[in-house]
Amino acid sequence: MADEFGESAKEAPGGPLSRGYVGTALDDASRSLVIVVDPAMVDMERLARRLTAASGPSGVAVRVEATKVSVADLLAAEEVLRARDWHPDASTVGMAFGLDPAACRYEVTLSKTHEDVALALKDRLGELVDIRWGTPQRR
Repeated sequence: MADEFGESAKEAPGGPLSRGYVGTALDDASRSLVIVVDPAMVDMERLARRLTAASGPSGVAVRVEATKVSVADLLAAEEVLRARDWHPDASTVGMAFGLDPAACRYEVTLSKTHEDVALALKDRLGELVDIRWGTPQRR
């Protein structure tokens, strides 16, 4: 996917996401690899043809699906997460987050002791975040 959408780096937030690539997910039910993209930015049929031709006889089915939310909304949510300004304590609490391409939302891990920070984030971003309680780990 790096050939199609570029590399991702912490120094360049957005990276492939800013070019329409939300991510890759596994669909256990259909035993396929799902590539999630924003159809407003990516020609899904062209991408599906390229991926099918490139996969060869591996036996792994590849499917291209449209994101459930726009890339613009995901990028805006990531900006909020990185700014850590949605609550007075947001910049001081341990937090980890990553984009779940299948759900098209960010999974955010916070300690249960910071429920007020989590609630403020949920109020700000709504369905674009899924709060998980635990000890944040770097990804």
